Amino acid sequence: MIESCSIAGPGFINVKLSTQWIAKRIQNMLTDGIDTWAPRLSVKRAIVDFSSPNIAKEMHVGHLRSTIIGDTIARMLEYSKVDVLRRNHVGDWGTQVTDQDIGELELFYKVSKQRFDGDDEFKKRAQKASFYNPYIPLDLKELNDKGLIKDDEGPKVIKIIEGKKALPLVATEKDGHYSYASIDLAALWSRLPEEEVKWIIFVTLQSGTEEKYQKAWAQI
Repeated sequence: MIESCSIAGPGFINVKLSTQWIAKRIQNMLTDGIDTWAPRLSVKRAIVDFSSPNIAKEMHVGHLRSTIIGDTIARMLEYSKVDVLRRNHVGDWGTQVTDQDIGELELFYKVSKQRFDGDDEFKKRAQKASFYNPYIPLDLKELNDKGLIKDDEGPKVIKIIEGKKALPLVATEKDGHYSYASIDLAALWSRLPEEEVKWIIFVTLQSGTEEKYQKAWAQI
């Protein structure tokens, strides 16, 4: 299928498809129909988690990248007859939200209250923002009961064992506030059984965030 790959300029990846492969696929499409382009996948239902801007900060080019790639993956899966659930994960609704200008918050509140009262679809979307919050203490209790949380009168740290290496994952801060990791874990633990998906695909905003997701998956 792929004839060659090369890196050009400041890191562009060029992938050249085989002319023979393209000709064969076009011939199959003309003979058997356009559906022959879609690969047959064993998975029937999947979640694609992408975009996910921080509601207390400005958006940046990383969100655009994640949004485009995530939507492309979702469309490709849908073309292969996979039931795709698009998720825009809001993992930040904590203290920093209160740092916004009071005047702006009052304006936002008035406008959102009007929409909340008169628009059922808006109400559903708004309530999803903190959907996973009730799951967090239940998840942390289960981890604690299994002896996987270390508490030394400071931050509660989840102990992750990968091979012979212990990887720390902060569950709560010193003041008791939940960390990003706790919210991510709650999202994963609720999605897998309740959404009944076989695949969860995360499109991250930037490089360097892989370790966070690897630690979260290790707990699941």
